[in-house]
Amino acid sequence: MSTPFLQAFTTAVLTRLLEEELVELRPGEEQGVVHHVAAALARVETGSLISSLSAALLSADGVEELWADNDELKRVVDELGRSGDRGVGS
Repeated sequence: MSTPFLQAFTTAVLTRLLEEELVELRPGEEQGVVHHVAAALARVETGSLISSLSAALLSADGVEELWADNDELKRVVDELGRSGDRGVGS
């Protein structure tokens, strides 16, 4: 089960990836991808957040294509931290 924090984090990352055209989703699958990725991140016990995020995105059924590599994902996450971005609806 994911936490509200992981849901918000995943929403913010996915929003940014969509804005920058670094991910392609099946139409109407945004919330499903958010739930899948947040739940996958909640199960991670060790390792890199960025690698875990990448693996979760790639394993989500609603993700058609992910063009961001780990360096690009790290940049997106780092920029979210600096901008105070809270994602959709903030």
